Amino acid sequence: MDSFQVDRVLQVARPIQHGFGAKHHAILLTGFWSQWSDGGPSLTLIEMDRKGLSVSYHEEYPDGYFVVQESQDPALSAQRWRAYLECPGPYRLGSNNCEHFASYIVTGQKISKQVNATLFFGMCLLAWLSLRAR
Repeated sequence: MDSFQVDRVLQVARPIQHGFGAKHHAILLTGFWSQWSDGGPSLTLIEMDRKGLSVSYHEEYPDGYFVVQESQDPALSAQRWRAYLECPGPYRLGSNNCEHFASYIVTGQKISKQVNATLFFGMCLLAWLSLRAR
């Protein structure tokens, strides 16, 4: 990937079918891919799921995705991405899922708002049930 120059690094997401409002997060890199015959601009979509990391190249914005946030330092985000390739770690829904991956590449912090919201809702439900049981 040395020939890839990154212009922008975006955390993107798309709704998951039958996911009860859950979203799949990914990274979208914009830049120029020198292996293209015309040398034109490309979009590189990097996704993480239970099977591992996958990379796909697109000429147009991938269907269904929307921008969550943009990296303030694309070069640093590209460094994080390259380092992540060397040691991605196993997929874990609660601590190393697609949203953790995407937020880490863009911000440097592994955060999943979906996991945090689910945990918060679960704690509130348990508190309510314990109060109700009294």
